[in-house]
Amino acid sequence: MNPSAESKAVTHDEALAASLAYFHGDELAASTWVNKYALRDGTGRLVERTPADMHRRMAREFARIERTGTLPYPPTDNEYGFANYGELFANPIFWTALLNNFIYAVISVVFQVAFALGLAAVLQASVFGSGLRSFFRTTLFLPSILPVTVVGLLWQLIYQPTIGLIDQLLYSTGLESLSHVWLGEEHTALIAVVMVSQWQWTGYMMALFMVAIAAIPAFRHLTVPGVRESTLIFAVITIFGAFKVFDIVWVMTAGGPNHASEVLGTHMYRSAFRDDVVGYASAVATVIFFLTISVGYMQLKLQRDH
Repeated sequence: MNPSAESKAVTHDEALAASLAYFHGDELAASTWVNKYALRDGTGRLVERTPADMHRRMAREFARIERTGTLPYPPTDNEYGFANYGELFANPIFWTALLNNFIYAVISVVFQVAFALGLAAVLQASVFGSGLRSFFRTTLFLPSILPVTVVGLLWQLIYQPTIGLIDQLLYSTGLESLSHVWLGEEHTALIAVVMVSQWQWTGYMMALFMVAIAAIPAFRHLTVPGVRESTLIFAVITIFGAFKVFDIVWVMTAGGPNHASEVLGTHMYRSAFRDDVVGYASAVATVIFFLTISVGYMQLKLQRDH
């Protein structure tokens, strides 16, 4: 082995052979390997564990090695401290997840703020009677009270390529060329998941806008200026949700295929609870924290300016 090499492509069997060589080699190599992959407490100190615990930890590490195709030479302590951020910013999956969160936020603002405001203004217009207004308001609001797991499983069936409603409608109308394996193709998975969130939450934001509009006299001429502050607050809430999103993505795609729908929340969860790299996952959580804090700061600044 070349101790100076940072990484090397390996197969699963090669990774297993390399680890066994470490364990059966000199004491220094064995101790550095154990120091990297042994369980530690919150302060980074080694914690006594049974052989079974160590075997489980090594099994998870072998799964990571097989998935990523890389093995570090030699073992280092990069799981701790600021080195996690270097690993984070060098990881292309992190940048994919961050970009997906930004796409999620932009689409969410368009639908849950701009489109929801338009729906609220239309439904508040005098051309609609109270009964029809209540019907549309209830119908559009209803998805927001459904559990996210139920929504995700429901839309998995709708997106299903053989029996799903969307592809069946496309086939029945002669538009089969537009059909896709919506959750199984890299270029459609993210948009498919994002649009489910818009279906679930646009009606909720519309209801909030209706309350804000109802408090404005002569709203027909003053809708946009009168709800400016509410619009800003709702936009910030929507962006917060877009950067913290986890559940609907995990239920529908778990970040796949090939990380195409990965977001920071799923990347953090997988790193912490699947790959068992808690320090790296904490670095992802810190990035999410600073992103949301930055959005909150911009909201306060815009409120002061106006």
